[in-house]
Amino acid sequence: MGVASLGKDHTWEINLAARAAWMSYVGDMTQSEIAKLLGVSSARVHRLIQLAKQHGIIRVSIEGRPAECMHLEAEIAASFNLKSCTISPFLSDLQDNQDLSTLSVGQAAGQVLAQHIVLPGTTSLAIDPFGETLAEAVRCIPQISKPGLRVWPTHGCLSRDFLSVTSPVLSTLEQRTKAEIGVLPVPYAPGTPGEYENFCALASVQGTLNSAVSASLFVGQIHPADINDAVTPPDLASEAIAQGAASRFLGTYFDPEGGIVDALDGLIRLPISGLTAANDGHTRRVFALAASAPSKAATLSALRTNLITDLILDEALAEKLVA
Repeated sequence: MGVASLGKDHTWEINLAARAAWMSYVGDMTQSEIAKLLGVSSARVHRLIQLAKQHGIIRVSIEGRPAECMHLEAEIAASFNLKSCTISPFLSDLQDNQDLSTLSVGQAAGQVLAQHIVLPGTTSLAIDPFGETLAEAVRCIPQISKPGLRVWPTHGCLSRDFLSVTSPVLSTLEQRTKAEIGVLPVPYAPGTPGEYENFCALASVQGTLNSAVSASLFVGQIHPADINDAVTPPDLASEAIAQGAASRFLGTYFDPEGGIVDALDGLIRLPISGLTAANDGHTRRVFALAASAPSKAATLSALRTNLITDLILDEALAEKLVA
């Protein structure tokens, strides 16, 4: 009896995906050869290998980067006084391809972040709970057992109408590291000043935010100030843009010169002023992820805050920055 007759139960499918992965990457077999041995079609073998990648059974780690990227890294690190700059190479002739930029930066960031998470001095981490590039980066972190690590979100994780918003960043990070994940079950942008004041008065909210700002490692995605921001309500995003916002980083909006957009004081987020004071002399590591060339203005805005110590971006965006 061939394995194809055993049904499509999810657990069995994962098991079959692992077998196909070993045959392909260790046994160096073609998909046709795997299909014949497993008693399935070549198309299904392709789907099994993709499933293995999605579940972390297959993890690709590439050591080294092209010389062009390394030269750009040195130039950007020197220009913005960074401890490190990591540039992921082009994956397409279409330099502004957002999906491929996200994949490329995510792969590079996963390797870099894993190296810092395992350090003994990394006992707590504050991370932006939303962002496609961040989610990809966390998926690329290898399995690390660090149950003593505390992870805090940098801002509220509910929508304005109090609907739960799933954070693949937090859930995947918990799976990858076995860390203790803090939660902030309040809206990032409450609907009224009264709601904002009531939430901020809660000891649990203040305790979570204070724990976040005291973290030893910070990770955020640089978001452009955009009316279509998936996290910020459209009216608030419009107000931010009207006030001159160019970027959103770690829950705070910044203008093109890196100044805080003070008009937006109704956001439940990490107190960025506390991080600014504590980060004098780069005593903490603040990693920023940026993908795709169209975010040049937002990236420059975030870099000019002087908060960021380490930058991870794609080659297309790096070339725009140095130009």
